[in-house]
Amino acid sequence: MTKLSNDHAACASTTQLSAQHERSVEKAFAVLVGLWLCLLWSDRAQAYGTFFVGEVSKKELFLREKETRRCHRTKSAPPRSKPLAVLTLLNSWTNESLPVVLSKTPQPPSGFANFLRCHYTNQEGNIDKRIFPMLLRAAQTFKSTVVEIVSAYRAPKYQLFLRKKGHEVARDSEHTRGNAIDFRIPQVATTKLWRFARSLHLGGVGIYPDSQFVHVDVGKARFWRGH
Repeated sequence: MTKLSNDHAACASTTQLSAQHERSVEKAFAVLVGLWLCLLWSDRAQAYGTFFVGEVSKKELFLREKETRRCHRTKSAPPRSKPLAVLTLLNSWTNESLPVVLSKTPQPPSGFANFLRCHYTNQEGNIDKRIFPMLLRAAQTFKSTVVEIVSAYRAPKYQLFLRKKGHEVARDSEHTRGNAIDFRIPQVATTKLWRFARSLHLGGVGIYPDSQFVHVDVGKARFWRGH
């Protein structure tokens, strides 16, 4: 009888321990679930800036991010400089082009003398320093990005050849010294360009309305009309 009582007591104790263990497991599980929910809501709060996910919070987030990007651009982006204009010189004989960057103090680009060489002999001449700024001023006056060169330096040999062929060229031309240039500007009337050239008072100015170009040199002041 005593043995049965002891067995019954041991069984009851074991049942009680098992029940306590189950309650401990349930409590631990509940704690883990609570922690998981807290972490989940914490992530949402960080993403949306609030525990309440709605249209208002999304709008606030969009405005906040937009302001952040604007401030970042203002602080980090370097100031944008205005792109420099470019004038293109075209050689009607060689079909070559020469870009000229129009900075505050534009200078003749590298290869300017070669660009204006005698196309007949391929010989370069010493181009007068007043020729380049005159071309720039003409382009700026008529707001053009292109100036077409008809003739610049001429070798004496080529000048003599033109005279023998009966062309309208002078015996002692300023072209052979690199002091003259014939040019035109697209979409600009030859008479307008001629008046402009005369207003510069550089030297000789000739107009060739049929060929649609103007001659400008830095020699003696004189004016004429050709074909």
